[in-house]
Amino acid sequence: MSTKPSSYLLMLVNRKEQERRVGCLGRVRFAAGFYVYVGSGGPNAAKRIRRHMAQRKRLHWHIDYLTTGRRRMESVDARVYPDVPECWLAARLARDLGSVPGFGASDCACPTHLFLAPTHSALARTLARLSRCGVRGIALQSPPG
Repeated sequence: MSTKPSSYLLMLVNRKEQERRVGCLGRVRFAAGFYVYVGSGGPNAAKRIRRHMAQRKRLHWHIDYLTTGRRRMESVDARVYPDVPECWLAARLARDLGSVPGFGASDCACPTHLFLAPTHSALARTLARLSRCGVRGIALQSPPG
């Protein structure tokens, strides 16, 4: 894994529509589908992903509210993108996917850092588009969850 600053994508599946409290965003409705969260992990992106997926943690980032509790979303994939700014990744995903306004973007000007793909094939197409424009993520060696 690179020691350079990195961004990451954490992919989750929500099998059933649900409403959850998410920090200062309040109650948010999440449709069933595949969610992609864009984060910035610096040189420790893989460690950040593993922290998000831990069962016991202080709820700090918006994504932590989706990865804890009995109704937590299940992780399906995670990829690290060395030297790719998280806001660039968010803007690229916004072209192809639905979004959850304000999620995970309180420290930047992006509208969101959480995106929704209604199906696994829609998620796969989006990741393939990233790869075709030369942005290839590094899959974690072990599953995040």
